[in-house]
Amino acid sequence: MKKIVFISIATWMVLIAGIAPMYAQQLTDAFAFNHYSLASAKRIATTSNDRSNLAIPSNKVSIKVVRDFAQSFKDAENVRWYKIPGGTIVYFSDKGMERRSTYDESGHWLYNISSYTEEHLPKRLVSQVRSIYYEFCINSITEVNTDGRIIYMFYLEGKDKWKTIRLSGDEMEEVDELLK
Repeated sequence: MKKIVFISIATWMVLIAGIAPMYAQQLTDAFAFNHYSLASAKRIATTSNDRSNLAIPSNKVSIKVVRDFAQSFKDAENVRWYKIPGGTIVYFSDKGMERRSTYDESGHWLYNISSYTEEHLPKRLVSQVRSIYYEFCINSITEVNTDGRIIYMFYLEGKDKWKTIRLSGDEMEEVDELLK
């Protein structure tokens, strides 16, 4: 009887020892995937060209977020939803602009980021930038809209250099300059 108990205990220990590392590996991977840093999420959300494997269907998104989005962007096309730590981000096209909008876990809007070309920008802003950087072409603009504040990032190209200009209200600041 003692041999049977000893053999069954030894067998269970061997089985547990063999299964535990496999299960632990799954838990570690799941933990790493579900709890990656916010910086990693932002990098994935903003730089990856192929995010299709990370997209979630709209029925997995908070109804509050979907309603706010639908009300704010009636002409949105190519809508793609993504779950990120701390909330949800949606990528879409709207009137020739590439956009993304971010919401927190409670469904509150946080910010919009839009990327577009010069023809979508108000003429007064174009002339404001061109009055100082008249030797440069405006390649693209990124607009960040948060808390009623809009910040524009202008990406300019000249004969021998590129410049990045930030425009917020009436303040214009050169952020970066690269030689060709």
